[in-house]
Amino acid sequence: MNAQKAALILADGDVPALVAAAIEAEKRVGATEGPAPVLWCCPIGPGPMTAQSEAVDRQARILGLDIEAPTPALWTVRDHFEESLLTILARATQIAGQRGLERIVWPAISPPSDDDYPSIAQMAAIVDVSEGLSRVIDAVSRYETSAERHLEIDIPFFDLADRQVADLFNDFALPATACWWDASSGGSGAEAAIASERWLAAGVETEHGRNNPALGEGRSAARAGDALDHRYTPGHVDTNV
Repeated sequence: MNAQKAALILADGDVPALVAAAIEAEKRVGATEGPAPVLWCCPIGPGPMTAQSEAVDRQARILGLDIEAPTPALWTVRDHFEESLLTILARATQIAGQRGLERIVWPAISPPSDDDYPSIAQMAAIVDVSEGLSRVIDAVSRYETSAERHLEIDIPFFDLADRQVADLFNDFALPATACWWDASSGGSGAEAAIASERWLAAGVETEHGRNNPALGEGRSAARAGDALDHRYTPGHVDTNV
């Protein structure tokens, strides 16, 4: 699971990004060398910028991770999926280079469906997008620097159903109050209600961490890794630059 390579985690303050960040944080426990993982708030999911940014700040504090300030201009193109994602990845590549990070974690997950698992078409679409994004990373990296770099994209949850991501969330005993849509943390509006309904229906437990939100009560990253290792290979794109 590339434990030795620190990551820039694309974060929107929602459940998948928080789980991805928890895995990355615990992989760094005890590490004394190299950069630590970084959470970067960007519009990869629904929700207003202020709510997402505040949630990412809460998640970073809980996990003891550094954050990269959001780029407000990205929210102006979020309704145009392809343009938005390309712009996000181009900026992510710059941030990773500036911070000496070797991986970008994109916690993409298929939309909810009536089936227990995402369809082959949904999973293939995410992988196709990641391959296109790897070409963007290649182009931006070559433009930014002439030095050789090895930058990777991980999409760890592309073949998971909501309930499986919720299981990981609960195993880590992560607090729902850290998510942008949580009403007790200020989440409001139609988008927040939809997101809350989605993850509560998937089984996210809401009582974890309300009194003492801290990582470490649930499964270790090694155990989470055992559950995810077989999924990292198809969801992993290497870009040699």
